[in-house]
Amino acid sequence: MTPSIASADAGVLVRLVKLAFGATGDHRPHPPASLHIGDRKVMTSDSETCRARTAFLYTYAPDPDQMHRRAVATGA
Repeated sequence: MTPSIASADAGVLVRLVKLAFGATGDHRPHPPASLHIGDRKVMTSDSETCRARTAFLYTYAPDPDQMHRRAVATGA
């Protein structure tokens, strides 16, 4: 199963995930964008397409402290 995140502004979410977590992929409004964080796939879409809900996403990080510092530095 591939996790999917609906956001009020999926384009901003994609930019943040790329900067903060080193994800690859690009925003596409239709179909949902596919991002990769390490070897994991995450799909994102605007909440106009899907109902937005609170969610948690857990992923493995080889250096979680460094990832946390990068995320905080980007405003996450």
